[in-house]
Amino acid sequence: MKARRMIRSFIWVVVVVACLFLSSVAQASDYLGQFCWQSSVDGSIYVFAVNDMGNFHYLLNGRVILPGGSILPLSGSAEAGQQGDNTAVYVSLNGGLFGSSLTESFSLNWALNLSTLNGTGAGIMIGSNYQGQSTIAVIQDTLNFVFCP
Repeated sequence: MKARRMIRSFIWVVVVVACLFLSSVAQASDYLGQFCWQSSVDGSIYVFAVNDMGNFHYLLNGRVILPGGSILPLSGSAEAGQQGDNTAVYVSLNGGLFGSSLTESFSLNWALNLSTLNGTGAGIMIGSNYQGQSTIAVIQDTLNFVFCP
């Protein structure tokens, strides 16, 4: 009888601790919604689900829709901070494509004005085909905050 009560108490403690743990994990980030930017260079649309991780740290997961309709996955992070006299959001993104004849990877960095969410970006793209030929391209862009398609 006493052993049964101890087992019930133990199970109750485990359930309470699990509930507390799961509620703290669920509150670790707040989903802010879907946000989109358009490239002024080629018209690509960047679509991100943005999560606020707290203390001006943001997690971004999404895709870039290229002018021909191809979709590439992207992920990254954003930080709010000072840029001169303006508060800005600094974004770092990574993505890539693994195809049957071509592999590309790219890294982008954006600086967005906090009041408009428009800004500039720069990055690098590295591509290679299976014949051993590689290409490197520098990316310079202006980004405009737009309604998501």
